[in-house]
Amino acid sequence: MHNSPQSGVSCAPPSPLSSVAKWGSSSIGFMRYVVCPVGATAAFCTAPGAAMPLPDDRITGNVTDVECAAVGPGCPSVGAAYDPNPAAGPYPTSSGTGSTAPTPPCLPSSPSSACFASRDMTALAGPFCGPSGSGGGACGYRITDNDNSPAADATVSDQQFAVPVDCQPSNPAKPYTGSDCGFNTTANALIPGLVKSGKAAVIEIGEVQFLDGGVDGVPGNEDDRVFAVQGIFAP
Repeated sequence: MHNSPQSGVSCAPPSPLSSVAKWGSSSIGFMRYVVCPVGATAAFCTAPGAAMPLPDDRITGNVTDVECAAVGPGCPSVGAAYDPNPAAGPYPTSSGTGSTAPTPPCLPSSPSSACFASRDMTALAGPFCGPSGSGGGACGYRITDNDNSPAADATVSDQQFAVPVDCQPSNPAKPYTGSDCGFNTTANALIPGLVKSGKAAVIEIGEVQFLDGGVDGVPGNEDDRVFAVQGIFAP
């Protein structure tokens, strides 16, 4: 039993679902959404070195010190930096970024496929509703707006929204050996035309989940498992 005032039946410590990736001693993670309307001047809505078409939703995230939990693709030993796809990704300076999202961003001006280059994990929005037994997969997000045919205010059935996550071994100056896994992109870079001008929308986003690349090291297929979920850590 949990002690009062939050009394209730408690269970044994939870078991990780991922068998290939694990938290390191310095792990911490975040995900951030910023709505960038037409005319936005906030620094987060103006991408460095490139014009960010507006409107759009800027999406960034990062998990530090991600280690290998088993030997496999990109994992020569347990405790090594988790990086099943070591090819160059869309974020050339992401290695060792610590608690910040990798830079520069992957913007709509680039082909959408470029934002998925060298991905090692996948960030999704919950709740669980993927293939049975997968331990992952998510419905994603729910939109209520007037961008429907025939024109009407309506709520769309849940849609999946996958954000590619790139992992790179940490900078040697960092106090840990695991990878920094993150992304820095926009909704329209991943799904062109998702955010439209003049079409105000209410978007419900479920629990954020980070899925590993599975035993085969390829993210986005049936063997992926949940590595981390949205929550608050109380040390």
